[in-house]
Amino acid sequence: MIKKKSKLIPKNKAQAPKKNKSTFSKLKEMLFSKKAQQKKVIAKPIKKVQPKVKVQPKAKAQPKLQKKAKAKVQPKIKAKPLAKANVKKVQPKVKVQSKAKTKPLIKAKAKVQAKKIQVKKAKKVILKKVKVLKIAKVLKPKVEIEIPALPTQLVESVQPMHDPVLLREVLEGLQLPGKKVIVDGTLGLGGHAHALLTNANGDSKLVAFELDEENLKRAQEKLKEFDSRIHYIQSNFRNLAEELKKLKIHGVDAILLDLGLSSPQVDVAERGFSFLREGPLDMRFDKNQELTAAHVINSYPEKELARIFYEYGEEMKSRLLAREIVRRRRSRSFKTTTELAGFIEKYIKRQGHIHPATRVFQALRIEVNKELESLQSVMEQAMGLLKKKGRLAIIAYHSLEDRLVKNFFKDQARDYINLPDQLTTTHLDPKLKIVTKKPLTPGETELTKNPRSRSAKLRVAEKI
Repeated sequence: MIKKKSKLIPKNKAQAPKKNKSTFSKLKEMLFSKKAQQKKVIAKPIKKVQPKVKVQPKAKAQPKLQKKAKAKVQPKIKAKPLAKANVKKVQPKVKVQSKAKTKPLIKAKAKVQAKKIQVKKAKKVILKKVKVLKIAKVLKPKVEIEIPALPTQLVESVQPMHDPVLLREVLEGLQLPGKKVIVDGTLGLGGHAHALLTNANGDSKLVAFELDEENLKRAQEKLKEFDSRIHYIQSNFRNLAEELKKLKIHGVDAILLDLGLSSPQVDVAERGFSFLREGPLDMRFDKNQELTAAHVINSYPEKELARIFYEYGEEMKSRLLAREIVRRRRSRSFKTTTELAGFIEKYIKRQGHIHPATRVFQALRIEVNKELESLQSVMEQAMGLLKKKGRLAIIAYHSLEDRLVKNFFKDQARDYINLPDQLTTTHLDPKLKIVTKKPLTPGETELTKNPRSRSAKLRVAEKI
């Protein structure tokens, strides 16, 4: 075992003991060292010649190319700030557009300011009118006390003025020269009648119908100079044929129907036509009749009230109003005009200057006086009473009346008809010729003098 260890030890040079080198060994070492040096010297140029040295510039060239590529790519990266710069340049254009859009806003503000100025001016005018009205109200009792002591001419000047509506158009439409018998179905205060008699022949006669006793008295005073030429009849114009038979008149040359209310009927609160003045719910043209607006409101069933409001007043909320009126009258009945108008205003909103109660009051007035039925009846009677080339002129004030007149004129002027059972048309003999293709309305001058005429429409037809 020991011998083996002695043999292994010399192999490990690190553990082997140092010996004195011989000359031979020294020579060997020298030789080997020279060869190694030669090898090293030869290896150095080989390493320099090796392609590694050539590859190095290529390897170095790659980063250069990359740098160049990066340099080329950089402008693309820098293009983002350029785009931002473009956006900044575009921004002033957007601002210019916003300025352009602000022009209508500036105009709108100017219009609003102008309207405000107009409103202020209108308020000043209204305040002046209110002051005048207040002064007039204070002076009214004095005037009423002094009226009986004044002469009749001055008393007539103090009474409310009634301007006849569309007077010039009526005179032109009726063609009075040559007309001997004229009928004024709605005398009123006698404005139209006075003009008819002054423009007609001296031997012409006028038959005047008037239901209102007070209006009839005032008209008689105004037409005193024509007493010998006028026949006054206190009756509804639907009795036209019957009353003319009593006078032994069988033919008429001209008929005028002014379907509107007279000024005293509207202005006098006791008549109950206006919802702006407190008065009883009356609305009767003839005070002798029994039916009143109070009776209609407080006794008619709900369905009938809704029908009247819808058909005669064209009120879209007719059912709601009828239901609420019936519910309210169970505890307390309606007595005055302002009470009913205030109740209606709770359920219908105001539309512009039109009061919510306007349509309901119109419907009640038509129902109380049976206006549409009377109009249809008198037009049918007029066709039998008018002479050849006799003319019929009708002034209407709301769409229901005007539509009724328009349709009647069309039916009487029709010269053919297509019946559903027949393939060919049936020719008819027309009885009327429509003179006014479109209704005539008041002009600006008349509207300034008489604002109540704004809804008037005149239609004229001639008997063939």
